[in-house]
Amino acid sequence: MKSIFLDYRGREWTITDDAFQQIADLIRANCICQTCESAYTDEIPQVAQNCCLRCFLVSENRHRISFLDEADGHFRFIDPKGEIRLSDIGNTESRISVSETIRYHGFPIPQTIVLEGVAKVLSPWSWQINGDVTRSCVALKYGSSGGGETYISLAYKNGEYVVLSKRKHSHRELLQRARNQIEASKVKEGYYRIGDRRFYSLYDSSVFEVASEIASIEYDISKKVLE
Repeated sequence: MKSIFLDYRGREWTITDDAFQQIADLIRANCICQTCESAYTDEIPQVAQNCCLRCFLVSENRHRISFLDEADGHFRFIDPKGEIRLSDIGNTESRISVSETIRYHGFPIPQTIVLEGVAKVLSPWSWQINGDVTRSCVALKYGSSGGGETYISLAYKNGEYVVLSKRKHSHRELLQRARNQIEASKVKEGYYRIGDRRFYSLYDSSVFEVASEIASIEYDISKKVLE
């Protein structure tokens, strides 16, 4: 026994399982885009709720996304900043996926971290990127800004990553060099600069970003990962 609504939600119909399957098959065979009223095709698939690829790109124009591909029921798009956005037929808008962005640009995502000899499994959903994804290295932050444990890793496009630890001299030195570089950018008006960006407080995320830039330069020269 199944329950359905037809055209509006005011009246519920109770039908047999066989009838429900027939209706579901009929719906799937006759779905159209609610905007252009065109049937879906392999070239113009349904990528969001009641929306074809062509109309979805128009509705998401504010993000200036380009279609990449489909994988595991999700449709992948990329925006001008290099961020990967996902959509599916159950939602009406795209959403940024940090883990997909990391993987798309060729960086590894640490799956575990060893603390005092014990491996801790890391979720794929709690990552932030600090740094330029077009370079050889970025800093990946795991954890919530609202509190709790956080870990910083340097991820390299060669597939390696290093979990930063203040116990290691080379790691402390890299972070201090990054901090010194940012502090040296401060002007008399009171703000710091990273590239074209200005900011008045020295944030940890900025330190990690500059640290990843330093690590990228050194890797490109020596092909050695930070030890």
